[in-house]
Amino acid sequence: MTHLTSALDDTVHQRVRLGILAVLSESQRADFGYLKEVLELTAGNLSQHLGILEDAGHIQIAKTF
Repeated sequence: MTHLTSALDDTVHQRVRLGILAVLSESQRADFGYLKEVLELTAGNLSQHLGILEDAGHIQIAKTF
């Protein structure tokens, strides 16, 4: 018998990435500074997690200046 958690997707169900997706589920769009503040992450840490989610096709990143 396999455990119920064996079906979880590690890409999504990691604490920080799940937080990112939870914020985006409410707003559809959020800027980097807002995510960094609300999730209490460093810029580098947030950037890594966003890259993983983008590579997996869960989010789309738009860079503007």
